[in-house]
Amino acid sequence: MAKKWIGVRLTEAQRRQIRNAARARDLSVNAFIVGAAMAAAGKAANGADQEPEDFAALCRSARYSGGKEPRRGYWKVGAEFAKDLVRYIGKGPGAAAKLRELKELLATLDPQPSRRSPEPLLRWFGRHFPDLPKLVPSPRQAHFARGFYDAYDGGFTILKR
Repeated sequence: MAKKWIGVRLTEAQRRQIRNAARARDLSVNAFIVGAAMAAAGKAANGADQEPEDFAALCRSARYSGGKEPRRGYWKVGAEFAKDLVRYIGKGPGAAAKLRELKELLATLDPQPSRRSPEPLLRWFGRHFPDLPKLVPSPRQAHFARGFYDAYDGGFTILKR
């Protein structure tokens, strides 16, 4: 499919804010804008998203980032999900059970990161976030899981070892 160019007029302050937001997510300005625009378009077409809007936007940005850097793309999506786990899981009645189940799953991980299978984590996500396969394509789900595991190992999540 041929790509078309779209121009957008911005004030200097808007341009700077978008550039800084893209840098904070380690994305190009183009990938950031396309991801945000696609998230808004998807929301308008399909009604409310199941996952928070910024998670869907991050997934769409990963799709356009090309994965040229080892810490970009769906790895970054998984790491961001782990870092902001409480917001994605919520605080409702089932949240504590989801967190407990995830913590039990993570406790069974092989201590050697290179020997960990993404499958148990992906099954947990499949049960609790059924829209995940639409947002993270199956060839990239292992990268997503690796990012989650790396953030967990680094202590960047509320789930401590």
